[in-house]
Amino acid sequence: MENELLELKLRAEKGAQTHFMGNISPELQNAFLKNIIAFEESFSKTPIKNLFEVLNKPVFPFESELNDHALEIAYKSLVKLIEQKNITIFYEGDRDLRTKYKFITEELFIEEIHFDDLLGDMRCCFRYEDFHPNHALEIEDKTHSFITNWIQQNIDNKNLDLAETFTSPTSKIFRKDEITSKINNIFKCYNKFKNCHYSIDEINFELSKDIGLGFAEGYIKYNAVLYDNEEVLIEGPFKLYFNLEYKWWTIFFIVFPGFD
Repeated sequence: MENELLELKLRAEKGAQTHFMGNISPELQNAFLKNIIAFEESFSKTPIKNLFEVLNKPVFPFESELNDHALEIAYKSLVKLIEQKNITIFYEGDRDLRTKYKFITEELFIEEIHFDDLLGDMRCCFRYEDFHPNHALEIEDKTHSFITNWIQQNIDNKNLDLAETFTSPTSKIFRKDEITSKINNIFKCYNKFKNCHYSIDEINFELSKDIGLGFAEGYIKYNAVLYDNEEVLIEGPFKLYFNLEYKWWTIFFIVFPGFD
């Protein structure tokens, strides 16, 4: 009952939705919820500063004023200073030093964050792709993830890369739980999948403001092992269709060998 009250408090005051997966004891859930509430209350009281102020207003030249050697020295100094404040910046794609330095000094320096030295070992993280999305890379990553989960027979209704509604070739609409239920019925027909080989041959997308449509297509083959240990080779082209809403790509249509 106390856990339910804590969840209601988080929902009413912070708009938070809480979900627990697996066999987590009520005592552990209680401790977790109390820690979240304590953090939120502490967080709301911390001052808002931009990154430049958090770093004590350091002096760094503009990227355009530095040659390659000076840029390398300045970047190392900048990263060391940032790390001392428990701040992490990460990049999902390959970026050169000039791009990274320019991003930090000309964009992140003016980014406002809640900051308090008393937060201890907690870290503040920035992701380059949140400022400069790499849509092709995100579609590729989610395609790899879907195929991995398929081969491991690990797809359920909690998968965040699947859309809440799916479209069939006849334009019929299915709920996410209906699709994941159908997928798991397929999984039940086999003991396991193995020897998977695939290639992603094309990724494409179109954007209109903050909404987008995209796809990834390629070829896959894998062995499906029956419960009597007989193996069936499944192979053919695949195509996963994605839509972009709220800066998040999700799969809403599947053409995949082994899935009808």
